[in-house]
Order: sequence, then structure tokens, then C-alpha cells
Amino acid sequence: MSKIEVLAVTMNAENFDLVNKMQITSNAIIANQARKNEYAVYSQNKNIKMVTTTTRGVGANRNLCLLYASGDICVLADDDMIFDKNYEQTVYRAFTEIPEADILIFNLDTIGEITRNRRNNTKITKVNRFNVMNYGAARVAFKLNSIRKANLFFSVLFGGGCPYSSGEDTLFLYTALKKGLKIYTYPKRIATVTQTTSSWFEGYTDKYFRDKGALYYALTSNKITYNLLCVQDAIRHQKLYKRKVLDILHLMIEGMNTYKNH
Repeated sequence: MSKIEVLAVTMNAENFDLVNKMQITSNAIIANQARKNEYAVYSQNKNIKMVTTTTRGVGANRNLCLLYASGDICVLADDDMIFDKNYEQTVYRAFTEIPEADILIFNLDTIGEITRNRRNNTKITKVNRFNVMNYGAARVAFKLNSIRKANLFFSVLFGGGCPYSSGEDTLFLYTALKKGLKIYTYPKRIATVTQTTSSWFEGYTDKYFRDKGALYYALTSNKITYNLLCVQDAIRHQKLYKRKVLDILHLMIEGMNTYKNH
């Protein structure tokens, strides 16, 4: 059986309590953002390690996990996740069922005060450039060798603690597709996430739309494709955003220009 390894990110952890809280039963690397630099091994499982650094930003800390990872198959995780009892078997079975897959996206349930309109996988489907933005990092698993061969890492400009508030997971998956990696959805849950606050979402503010504009430009610098991404977003979600389409587009262009000059 392939070795499954959880790659989790957290902040200011003083011990390994997170292992029990998240119900991690496999090997794991925990990247802990704090005010010190330290490397620790869990006394109850020598294959669970915590790398504590002063490194800021979710992308940089996910990259730390990638650097220390040694599993055959890695599962990305946030510290508010609680893994299902049989998550290791589910992940292993999925990659056995789809041997050509480099990356799989599983289901993740949300409980708590914040509800997420997270897309639920009902069947095995191939992910492409048109639907890749529907998925976040915390339910993604991948073959580590595939990621390293493609020289894939997370952006340090996008995501929590970065200049642009979100999108590091979208860029990671989109770049994987551009490099020829095969991504599929898989209709099984591996964890539940408890969300009472968001680490980055503060409503549909001016910054939200500027950051969206920056993200779309990071995804594609092709002018036609960029304009299509911005326009379809502004029109399709106008009722949700409660903003005028032209105002949204103006802010997105501001974000693009800021990113270009970053």
C-alpha cells in the first residue's frame, strides 16, 4: 500500500494537539507559522513532524510541507479539518481506481457558522481549465513524484497572509494542468471542516475585486481570456456582489495593474 502523508498548515501551535484534533492517523508534515524556528517529531508517531518557522503566508508554508514531504501520496489540509476515520483507505483506493491520475479532488463537508457553496463531486470527472477554479486546496491529494517532476509549488503572492487574499490553490491546480498533469474529481468524502471565521474573506469589498483581478491576470496574461474571466464573473455573480458590473470591472483592472507592477 502506498504511503499516505497529510501536509497540514497551522499557526502558533505549541505542541502536537492538532494531530488528535484533526484525527490524523497517517504520516504527516505540519508547517507551523509562529515566532520561532524549530523542528519537532511527535513522540507517539515518529512519522509525524512539525516544522515551525517565522515564514509568513499560506503558500510559503504549504511549500515547506512539500519540501519536507516523503509520502507516495500527499493530502493537503488546513488546521480546521477533521479527517474521516478511513481517509487513508479512501485516498489509496481512489488512486488505485484511477491509476493515471496525478491529482485527485475529494469531497469535504462544512459545518459551523460560515456556510460554503463548495462543489460536491457526484462522479469521477476530469478537471480542465474551465472548471479548475471550482476547487480549493483542502481536499486535494496528489502523487508527490508527479508534483516534483513538474516542479510545482504554491504562489507566495496569493492566499492568506499574502498581498492578494486568495487563489494560491487555483494557481497551483491551473499550473498543474498547463504542465500536463491529470486531475480528476472523486465522489468520496475524506474530511469535515469547521468554519466559524474566514482567514481572508471580509465581504465583497474593493480589495476582494482587486485581488480577483490580480488572480485572473496571474492565471492568464492573454488579454481576451483575461477580459472574459472578469466579465463573466462580474455578470454571473452581480446579484451576489450587489455591485454595478462596470464598478467591479474597474476594480479588477486596478488589481491587474497592481499585480503587473508588483
